[in-house]
Amino acid sequence: MKGRVVEVVTEMVGPMLENLKLDLVEVKYQKQSKDWVLSVTIDRPPEGVSIDDLEKVNRALSEALDTVDIIDHAYMLEVSSPGAERKLKDFEDLKKQVGRYMQVTLEKPVNGKDKLTGYLRAAEDDQKIVLENEDGMAELSYSQVTRARLAIKF
Repeated sequence: MKGRVVEVVTEMVGPMLENLKLDLVEVKYQKQSKDWVLSVTIDRPPEGVSIDDLEKVNRALSEALDTVDIIDHAYMLEVSSPGAERKLKDFEDLKKQVGRYMQVTLEKPVNGKDKLTGYLRAAEDDQKIVLENEDGMAELSYSQVTRARLAIKF
């Protein structure tokens, strides 16, 4: 049943998010303590989502779920953003973040560093990426990156 709920919700929320120019990051349906929780995580790269976006999706999805009635017991619906320092899933996710501040962990050090932090200035179709930081521009191949996440600049 859990897999079916995730599948149906993913299909339902897609058009809603497209109309609002939002991306679906993840859908989870799981038991937390005594309660069932349906979690939908959304984003709008590169600027992120607003509280208004979260509210609109929550209302629309809640109404849609009431009509299809795929969950036959009490549950909580949670619509959220992925967080300020979220992990980027893959190159397509990273490409959407051009202009944002991030940290990448490298397979092998570049200029003595195995982690680079800076603004993503480019993410090309050939999987070349450019990070800008206080040391200048670093041109990398995405294949060198073992982990990428958004970061907060202080």
